[in-house]
Amino acid sequence: MLTTSSPYKEEHNTNTVTFSDYSNEEENVNFNSTWKRVVKTSACSCQTDPIKYMDEGVQSLIQSDAAVQVDIKNHTSKTFLQLDEQQRIRLENFLKSVESYVSKILLKNIKDESFKGYEANWDENIIENICKHILKNPVKYDDMTCTSLDWNYSGTIIASSYGSYNHENWCKHQGYINLWSLSQRNFDPNKPTYTLEVPSCIMAIKWHPKLPSYLLGGLFNGDIVIWNINNQMEDTLILKSIQSEYTHQEPVASLSWIPSSSTDVSSRDNQYNILSIGNDGKILIWEIHSSFIYPKLMTNLYMNYIPRTIREVNVSIKKGIPLGATDISYSCERNDELIVTTEPGYIMKCNLRRFTQLPKPVIEKDVFASSPSNIIIQQSSEGIQTVNPADYHYIRHVGPIQNVECSPFHRSLFLTCGSDGTVRLYSFLQTTPLIIIEPPVKYTPTVVKWLSSRPSVFAIGSDNGNIYFYDLQKSSFIPVNVIEASTKPIVSLTFNNNAVHSIPYMASVDQDNVVKIWKLNSYLATPHVRTKEDNSNTILKSTDWKTELKSLYNILQDLYNE
Repeated sequence: MLTTSSPYKEEHNTNTVTFSDYSNEEENVNFNSTWKRVVKTSACSCQTDPIKYMDEGVQSLIQSDAAVQVDIKNHTSKTFLQLDEQQRIRLENFLKSVESYVSKILLKNIKDESFKGYEANWDENIIENICKHILKNPVKYDDMTCTSLDWNYSGTIIASSYGSYNHENWCKHQGYINLWSLSQRNFDPNKPTYTLEVPSCIMAIKWHPKLPSYLLGGLFNGDIVIWNINNQMEDTLILKSIQSEYTHQEPVASLSWIPSSSTDVSSRDNQYNILSIGNDGKILIWEIHSSFIYPKLMTNLYMNYIPRTIREVNVSIKKGIPLGATDISYSCERNDELIVTTEPGYIMKCNLRRFTQLPKPVIEKDVFASSPSNIIIQQSSEGIQTVNPADYHYIRHVGPIQNVECSPFHRSLFLTCGSDGTVRLYSFLQTTPLIIIEPPVKYTPTVVKWLSSRPSVFAIGSDNGNIYFYDLQKSSFIPVNVIEASTKPIVSLTFNNNAVHSIPYMASVDQDNVVKIWKLNSYLATPHVRTKEDNSNTILKSTDWKTELKSLYNILQDLYNE
């Protein structure tokens, strides 16, 4: 409201008078608008009819299964055996009329020598070894080399792990595993189908012997991990080992799946534990829990466990000095007998019955964690004392042993490849090697593997890039086949499962991390046996692996007698 005031003095009055705008509501005059309509409003309400609900149940028709058995005997007798008298007479007359002619032809075929010595070969005759694929990775791993190579159970996926052997301190590398699925439609040899990344160098991998999607890995920091490659939409890492004083404190040198029945007779046949060996001299049997992996059995390798006759040095060794291990393998028939190789070149046969039982881990809730699902897994320390696990020793190599592998067919044979340039064939029952293969000066062996298709054949990878195949039935000194695989040293070899594929495939990897897939020729793929012809010449004829294994037993018996 606007208000104004002004001083004014009357002649007869000295008071101040104030003027202001003033409105008296009772005396207001209102004028209705001539152009705006007055909107009249009123409040109303309405109610719809209430909604009725009713539940009804419907039952499907009752089904039942019924089995029907056909009476084969009655059916056959009515259709084929019951003949009337006229039909029987006609049949007899027919057989009498053709009997002399059929007998004459059969006698002629028995005396005929047209196909004498002929053996039908229903498989494809492959003369040369064929390189089917050259697998490369566009991503180059600096200072990384392939540490392990392995086929899965179905023989369709090849895995190669990468790590570094040059460490001056803690491992700060990123480890990788490349997977190539050769059966996929979009298979590209220049790009892995899938790549697994691990925050540590991967020193060894091994596929599950029955489940083709489960992959086992051993890391540089001593951890054991399991991946399920079918979980590519989620986290493929499904299990990891716990940390305790019993686990590996140095890199894992080798690992494998071992049947649970070798340590627990009550376990089922399709259950497996994990066998690992480390550079710290520990050999562990791991139990697989639903959410973690923990060591179940343990033993240690020490220098004082080696007999003086094997050490070749008449010097007392201080107790408690660890013996670094390089590889481990077990017999195809007796899973509790392990062949262990070491860095100084010693070879020993260990028995699982000498392993020490470890306490089971205790699972507790983490009271300081924000999530109630977090748990703490602890394995109590009880001052466990281990005993000497070896019950047999063998003549050593001079220097570290690259790898060892037991025969997949013969229960007592195993091969070793040493850095001294020799490959040796041993028997479980004999200290000295049965055969020592010393290649010419032109190459040095780097890895040795048994073929999965023939009991008497094995392959040797060399530092000149060639792969040499030896057949014990022919010669243990001259290779029967040579593959020029690369110009760089061969790092690893592996053969797929011959029980799944009739033709074995071999995978090789060189120092440049180039993986090659080879289809072997018919001679290497098919078992053979030595036979003598009429002219006293000895030849090899194709047969089954059991017959070849019997022939190998005879050859080994001659070596034992020598």
